[in-house]
This record gives sequence, structure tokens and C-alpha cells, in this order.
Amino acid sequence: MTGSRVQTPSKIVSRSSGLEFISGSKNEKNFRFNRYKNASFSKLQNQLYFIFETVFELIDKSKRKKLVREFEKFHPSRSIILTDLGSAFILFVKSHPYFKSYPFVQDLARLEWSVVQSLSRPLKTKKVKKSSIDNQFNASTRFILMSWTVFSIWKNRLEFSKKRLKKIRQTCQILALIPSNEGVLVHKVSLTELSFLL
Repeated sequence: MTGSRVQTPSKIVSRSSGLEFISGSKNEKNFRFNRYKNASFSKLQNQLYFIFETVFELIDKSKRKKLVREFEKFHPSRSIILTDLGSAFILFVKSHPYFKSYPFVQDLARLEWSVVQSLSRPLKTKKVKKSSIDNQFNASTRFILMSWTVFSIWKNRLEFSKKRLKKIRQTCQILALIPSNEGVLVHKVSLTELSFLL
């Protein structure tokens, strides 16, 4: 019989790699567990990169994996739904020493997590008041209050530049997250506009 793998009832032999796994042996169980653990970590890492895209732009590429590992220890997963970890990641970045030079990171993480939550909310089509900025707000619109002016760097995340970080100020910023069939529109709202909408 030709081929690289032979399977018998008692053992599985991989000739190409030189590894031998005996069914039910400790080696096989460890191999399977480590493979599952690595796949689970990879899934967590990809999910966090996707959700917190702008936050990860602040992190040196060489340190990203290490920070995800630290987050995994900070908040061991109790759920197979990785998006359940969003709130825990916000607390993690707030307290992690790496982000000490980025005091606005918690607001940035909150914004990115809020966008994901708005995408997953059911769309309510009932119309509400139209503002002076000519945007149609709907009943699914969500307002979030920021302590830092992070909207501009999030808005320009595809052309991220650390030079823009100098423009971030510690001042109140209100953002409206407006879900639609096309996605979520994030819009800056003044206190006057907010009082008109509410």
C-alpha cells in the first residue's frame, strides 16, 4: 500500500513527519489538546484584531501576540462566543501598563465595541425626529459619551497614523451610532442636537 499515512485499529502512523500516535495515549491527548488550544488562541486573536482594530494599531506588531496571551490569562474564556469578551478587553486595556501613554485607550475600545454591538442589534425601523444635521435617526440609535476625542482616529483607522494621536483631547464628545441595513453610521453630536433628538 502506498501513501503517507497508514491507519490500523491500534495506532496511527504518519510516515512523513516521523510521528507516531498510539490511540488513547498521553501523547495523543496532549497533541489534540495543544492543537485545540492553539486553534482557540488563534480564533481569539483574530476576533480581537477584528473588533478592536484601532486599539491594535497602537500596539507594536511584535507585542500584539504577547498582549493577547496576557488578556487570555486576565480573562480566561468561559464562553465559546468570543464577542462576549469585549467588555473584559476594555477593562484589560484600561489597566494594562502598556497603554499608560495612551490614556484615551478605554474610550477608543468602548467605541469599537459599541460599533460591533450596534451591528448585532435588531434594526427598529420606527422613525424618530430628524435633526438639523439632516441624518435620519431611528429607534435603534445609540448614544455614547466619550471623555476623549477619539472619533477622528477611529474614523481614519484605515489610514492610521500615530501623528494624529497628538490631536486627541480630554473633553466630552457625544457619538451617535445609527444602525442601518448597510452597517452602522457613527456621527458626532453636539449637546444642542442631542437635546433636540431626545
